Amino acid sequence: MTTLTIPDIDPQTERWLRARSIRTGRSIEEEARRALADQVVNEVSVEGSSRESALEFIQRLKAKHGGGGDIPIFDRTEWKDRPVDFGE
Repeated sequence: MTTLTIPDIDPQTERWLRARSIRTGRSIEEEARRALADQVVNEVSVEGSSRESALEFIQRLKAKHGGGGDIPIFDRTEWKDRPVDFGE
């Protein structure tokens, strides 16, 4: 098993790890291992290529499902002159 020492961790990051470890009942070290592993796994896909961006994901879904479409506009004519209640 490899030991990794990371000097000068940002204090906020350490607080987040500590809070997460308290919430989950795991040690700070275990939370750091899991966070590091999750990040590495999320960055590399099964094929070994870089993780796709959100835009690339949306473009792929649009291509797969026919290019998307427009959202129908909700008819609000009956609400046009309705007063707005601000709860005052």
